Amino acid sequence: LVFGTQVLPDDLHLSDPAGPKDGDQLSLIVSLAPCGIYKSEISEVGHGPAADNTWIIATADFSDHGEFTITMEESEITSDDEDDDYDPYEERAAWDHCYRGTVQMDGSDFRMTITSMERKGIFDDKLRHGDELLGKLGHNQVELQLPFAAGRCNSGPGPGLLWITLVQDISLEDPRPSGTKESL
Repeated sequence: LVFGTQVLPDDLHLSDPAGPKDGDQLSLIVSLAPCGIYKSEISEVGHGPAADNTWIIATADFSDHGEFTITMEESEITSDDEDDDYDPYEERAAWDHCYRGTVQMDGSDFRMTITSMERKGIFDDKLRHGDELLGKLGHNQVELQLPFAAGRCNSGPGPGLLWITLVQDISLEDPRPSGTKESL
């Protein structure tokens, strides 16, 4: 809510003498949050998202209730010898992550607060529950600042928080209720 040019705090009590009085006009400003499934798959040899020879499949699912689920599958070519006992997750060559939480909008920018996470592989970051990731809403796409683990063995900006663009997967979304879809 906005009172004049002042954004009112979430915990404001109307009995607060510094706040609005009976009869004052308040403005409600609503920012649309991302909704739907967004995807990115980057596997171009020599031009990975975190470094050369890195790959990622990222999916972000935003509910209409302001919640998100982000899944990431990363891999990196390393100089490790691969034998029968080779585990890419233990050798820092593969990582799977899943983050869940809530979205808070500020215009087209948003913050994603992590409420739960599952990760497989060795991660160097100190990401915890309650930490925030950033995002920007665009036309049929979102830009997300995500935690990359890949990039240790090859030249590039990773590992760390990096920006990546995910495109809305229209084929998985159909806003019409079931039973109203037209025959093809």
